[in-house]
Amino acid sequence: MTAGGAGALHHAIWNYSETGDTILTTDWFWSPYRVLCKEALRKLDVFTLFDEAGCFNVAAFRLKAASVLKDQTRLQIILNTPAHNPTGYSLSEKDWDAVLCCLKDFAADAGKRITLLVDAAYLDFTGDPSGRRFFKQFENLPANILVIVAVSMSKSFTMYGQRTGAMIGISSDEEVIREFVNVNEYTSRATWSNINRGAMKTLATICRDKALVEQTASERDGYLRIIEKRASVFMKEAKQEGLITLPYIAGFFLTIPSDRPDAVCDKLHDSNIFMVPLEKGVRMAVCAVPTRKISGLAAAVKKACDEVARNEK
Repeated sequence: MTAGGAGALHHAIWNYSETGDTILTTDWFWSPYRVLCKEALRKLDVFTLFDEAGCFNVAAFRLKAASVLKDQTRLQIILNTPAHNPTGYSLSEKDWDAVLCCLKDFAADAGKRITLLVDAAYLDFTGDPSGRRFFKQFENLPANILVIVAVSMSKSFTMYGQRTGAMIGISSDEEVIREFVNVNEYTSRATWSNINRGAMKTLATICRDKALVEQTASERDGYLRIIEKRASVFMKEAKQEGLITLPYIAGFFLTIPSDRPDAVCDKLHDSNIFMVPLEKGVRMAVCAVPTRKISGLAAAVKKACDEVARNEK
């Protein structure tokens, strides 16, 4: 158990990379990744998430990962999927095939140690009954590949703010998993000591009772349907308005690319619309905007983008 999904990310970075190492993730990412790396005296580098067709950019991933491995013996990759924050993208099974093919090629060098850190915080908000199937692809990987899955029970059990999560280690080597348990227990004791007892007790109570599990799933699915409806309306209107968005499949957030995200957000403030400026775009939280306020947002964002672009000329 960890202090939320972020606690699992912290432990993975701290225990499975070296001081000064470069951690790799996508160019669209949750900004605390950089803070977590910096705090641990690591660096964060990125590869281009999308190719020209709006699909997972396997070539960019392979190229950047190979470059990092030239300079260090360990490689840690953070992939936030499914329902990626901030884009809402999810890796397909074909994408996973390609990723794992690359990692197996790198692992052919027995001197390399590879950690694949899957940030699955939004796993239960995909709307896909087969959304866990990609876990099967982590079976029987080379012993020098460790998969760590970061889970946010705060989200999956609709207990936002209770800071409860878990990290799951997957390896073909029993000794690697024994070490995984021991070292992460030690790090937990040395950081937060123990996590939210009330949340842990609640989770244990739910998981021991099939009826409570079903009730929790039903309540969560109700929230999921609300998010799906909001995202569907926005994406439909964005297409009608000619507003370019990044590929969205599921999740709490979607993103509009922009060269001037701060200016666009400032312009939206004039209409009492508040979105988050990112390095290369504007993030909208479909989890937070009431459904009644979704219609018309795409048009407002398009107008703000156009006005900013005109002012630049």
